[in-house]
Amino acid sequence: MFTALHPDAGRLDATLPDLGCGLAWESVHKVRPRIALTCPDCGHGVHARRSSRKLAHFAHDSRRPEHCELAEESMEHHLTKLELAVAIRASGWHAELEVGAPDGSWRADVMACAPDGSRRIAWEAQLSPITVEDIRARTDRYARDGIEVCWVTSRKAAAWMGRVPSVRVDPADGRWRVDDGVAGFDPRAGRWQTVPSPLADVVRWVHTGGLTVHQVLPRYRRVRRAADEDFAKRPLVWASRTSRHAEAKHETMRQRQDELKQARLEREAKLEQQRKEEEVQAAARQREREEHHRQARREHQELQWDLSALISRGRRALERRRAEHDAEQRRLQEQEEERRREEQQAADLAAGRAWWSEVSAAQRAELAAAVEQEAWTTLTTRAQIDPDALSPQYAYGVAAWAGGSRYGLFGVIRPCPSLVGRCPELLRERVFVRNAREARLLFEAGLDPACITHFGLPDFEQTTLC
Repeated sequence: MFTALHPDAGRLDATLPDLGCGLAWESVHKVRPRIALTCPDCGHGVHARRSSRKLAHFAHDSRRPEHCELAEESMEHHLTKLELAVAIRASGWHAELEVGAPDGSWRADVMACAPDGSRRIAWEAQLSPITVEDIRARTDRYARDGIEVCWVTSRKAAAWMGRVPSVRVDPADGRWRVDDGVAGFDPRAGRWQTVPSPLADVVRWVHTGGLTVHQVLPRYRRVRRAADEDFAKRPLVWASRTSRHAEAKHETMRQRQDELKQARLEREAKLEQQRKEEEVQAAARQREREEHHRQARREHQELQWDLSALISRGRRALERRRAEHDAEQRRLQEQEEERRREEQQAADLAAGRAWWSEVSAAQRAELAAAVEQEAWTTLTTRAQIDPDALSPQYAYGVAAWAGGSRYGLFGVIRPCPSLVGRCPELLRERVFVRNAREARLLFEAGLDPACITHFGLPDFEQTTLC
């Protein structure tokens, strides 16, 4: 909150350079001994502090009362009040935050007072949900004390917008623009539409009388919102004198047009009655002519039905032969595709066997043992490997399973380089080969070198003991 009560200076306002009573911020912020500041609402102790954005404000001490309206306000609510106070002061009016009625019937977020004291306007930041009935009742309480009010929200779905003097602000990018509530009348379109404007300008126009609350005539209450190009019902808007006069002039023109339209409709109704009588007479004559030709049409239709039946039978026979031909073509195509698959599988199997024929049974066992040791080192589990079980989906490499279902596939041992391009599953798995030469072949075939592990085993079989 931005206000507090000083034991000697009275009411403090953190939004003013002199706190509203000739004191510097440093005289209450982090001073020792501590000054006994209190909350204007609940009377509990408060202290001066700055937010993470260096915003000066007052915060309640620990163990504050459970219900305090000022303490329950959100940061968005505080920032809205601060922006309103800045705009009011920029317009040349006096702004006082969190001002309450002597009898407690209202408490204004920001009370704006004219320099000569002739007008007071309460600028209320209303961000929490409230019914139309409640906000009208609060507006009436201000009116009984001779205070004007403008309700300010940043919510898009405020049911009370346009039911009381109100505006919607958009604080995006810190520009604080009013995008609903202020409207201008477009005589060419015959409707009101919102006029997006900076908040500071709207406050100044309200204070100088450039904008006043206007009761929109019933037929013009669908106001076009410039922010989303949609329409909303707005019985009340803030409008200039020019727009108010434009609406009245347009309404006079509309009434005159309605009178002319009514007279035209009466003339048209009379002509329509005459036309209907003529149509009844013409319809009777038409029925006589239609009866004369009905028999001829029936005979013609019967001949057309016979011809259509003959054509339909021929079409069905042709479609049947075409379907049989298409089925035969699909069968031949499937046979050809099956033959090609079998030839490709045979070629892949031959390539895989040729690749594995380069190593002996002892070298296979040596490579399998190295993979088992790698699984034990990295996962502390044993790998299950069948050196003779070549996997076509892994380019005829040997699958190494670690710990059964616990870890799943550990990696693929020595896939065939020439088959890597047809095995996309291999791109996501670890690959184990004997040495750098085999690793280079797989890298050139398209595998990620980060997924390839080689054990530096020789291309030839050792025949001597070390």
